[in-house]
Amino acid sequence: MDVPGVECYEIESIVGQIGVELDLFRKISNKLGEGDGDGQGHPPPAFGDVAKQLLTLIATFNGMKSNPNLQHGSSQYILNPLKYCQSQVLCLRRLFSSVAHKSDEPATSRYAKAAARNGGGVEAVTMELLEAVIDIVQNFGHATKAHIKELQNALDEVRQIPPSLPNQARGSFTIINYGSGPQNVNSRDGDQCINTGLGQQWIPIFQGPVHFGPPAPPSTDSKGGR
Repeated sequence: MDVPGVECYEIESIVGQIGVELDLFRKISNKLGEGDGDGQGHPPPAFGDVAKQLLTLIATFNGMKSNPNLQHGSSQYILNPLKYCQSQVLCLRRLFSSVAHKSDEPATSRYAKAAARNGGGVEAVTMELLEAVIDIVQNFGHATKAHIKELQNALDEVRQIPPSLPNQARGSFTIINYGSGPQNVNSRDGDQCINTGLGQQWIPIFQGPVHFGPPAPPSTDSKGGR
């Protein structure tokens, strides 16, 4: 079996699927902007702001189809980053679907639930997708300097989008394993699978207070100890 050939086929399939999905999101956003909805509350403006950057992403993935690096030695290294992009696009699909489908429940309520299950609001997920795409094109020589600049400008624009959910924290971290071991980092519901393969394991460094579980009760000792 020609394993690199199989990898190239999988890469081309992922790239094509992502391009189709992003174009669908753009069309859905246009309909939402024209007032096509369920009449149960308007979706956050962040959907329209994100849609403005989708054409740049679509052009990037369309360009990948003719990238010679996808047919040669680097295919085994680009596959995992592309799978990460695919997972972010799946999150976007769920977020867009939450406000596009008709339901008795208000769109804003459905969107908040979808965001809680998918790692954040539409602007946060799009930001992570753009960061991953920029990483791919910079490391695998896929895009011109001008196109990379377009992607970076799109990322800057998305970073300026106001949070689409109340009390939504700004910023995030991304863990991507480019090695041979599977790296599954679950930021949503379900099991947390840690890499047990041969690939490198990158652990982010946390700065500032980190809270696990409910906050501890305040100390009754004014000196902070006994």
